[in-house]
Amino acid sequence: MTGIVIVCHSEKLAEGVKDIIQMMASEVPVALAGGHVDGTYGVCVSKVRSAFKEMRIVDNALIFVDLGSALTVVEDVLGEFPAGKFEIMDCPLVEGAVGAAVVASGGAPLKDVIRIARETRNAFKF
Repeated sequence: MTGIVIVCHSEKLAEGVKDIIQMMASEVPVALAGGHVDGTYGVCVSKVRSAFKEMRIVDNALIFVDLGSALTVVEDVLGEFPAGKFEIMDCPLVEGAVGAAVVASGGAPLKDVIRIARETRNAFKF
């Protein structure tokens, strides 16, 4: 199974994305690293590390970030974990994570889950 990791500057935003995923794909594991431990905005190394550790139960995990500095923290922490287990996704946070989770919940191969997430880069709202 493929898991989803949400890394963003707001704990509430991370929780909101997880809520949407759980409504549509409740069986997909989702780990969160939103905000700092004290509740302020930012990206916390210890929260990112904990979220990655939660993904021990899955074969692969896709990482979705909100802003560039979140990506920097993710890249720093990734070196502590097995190569090939995680993939950072370059796509919109909400659309990409939800799309990936829905496809993963149907048992799609990892390459298809990644493709769906990446395709959200070109999605039109109207």
